[in-house]
Amino acid sequence: MKLRDLSYLVAVAKTLHFGKAAAMVHVSQPTLSVQIKKLEDRLGIVLIERNNKNVRLTPAGHIIAEKATRILQDIEAIKIYAHTMKDPLAGDIHLGIIPTLGPYLMPQLVQTMHQKLPKISLWLHEQKTHTLVEQLQQGQLDLAIVALPINDESLTTIPLFTEDFYFAVNNAHPLANKKSIGFKEINEEKILLLADGHCMRDQTLRVCENIQTLFMSDFQATSLETLRHMVAQNLGTTLIPKLATQTNTPHVKYLPFKKPVPCRELGLVFRKTHVRAELFSQMAKVAVSLAP
Repeated sequence: MKLRDLSYLVAVAKTLHFGKAAAMVHVSQPTLSVQIKKLEDRLGIVLIERNNKNVRLTPAGHIIAEKATRILQDIEAIKIYAHTMKDPLAGDIHLGIIPTLGPYLMPQLVQTMHQKLPKISLWLHEQKTHTLVEQLQQGQLDLAIVALPINDESLTTIPLFTEDFYFAVNNAHPLANKKSIGFKEINEEKILLLADGHCMRDQTLRVCENIQTLFMSDFQATSLETLRHMVAQNLGTTLIPKLATQTNTPHVKYLPFKKPVPCRELGLVFRKTHVRAELFSQMAKVAVSLAP
């Protein structure tokens, strides 16, 4: 049994499509199909059900694909460990980050990482939290910066910093002349939200759960920038995290909240089994130095 054939099976399990799986492992589709069939012949069982429309894993195929995934992760960990022993603070790192933080933290973080840890090559991946967690579990990412808490016993969490929320209004809004704002003052305000799946949406809902807020369910943005420009057109209000308020947008004013100030806690997470914990601790210190 060859590791290459296990990687082909894992690719099919992830994509459920022979063409996409072949592209993932950089071989032709006929080559991948032949090798999967040889693997089935060696094991004496069917791993994949094939027809003209669908590709499905058999029950045995699911179990073996899961075991193959762990084997390939262990092999990669051996390679990383060997490289780490040569220089613990060098090498490629795949870092994930949530979209409501990435554009505002990453430029500073990448620049500071280059200064503090010059032997690290950062590969950045911007995804929603649930996707980042899945990619961490599957070994596609080394670590990620997300909003806490993350309830996953397989992951280690290093808290980084808290980030206050601000209330974004149009300059023509009746509240725009205030220096700060309380929750009672945003009763019945029309608040714009991000789409489902964004942790910032859930955070906004929790912040406003005890007031009579009018959430605009007919519009759901895919980014903070879309929310910001909707506010600039006086089409509603929204909550914006502090790092994002550093972007100057005409006709938008950011009002700080009176105490208790709503905020989110951000942290760095990685697999407990990852061999580069020492490096990740150093990277966490760099991120903490950029706290707003």
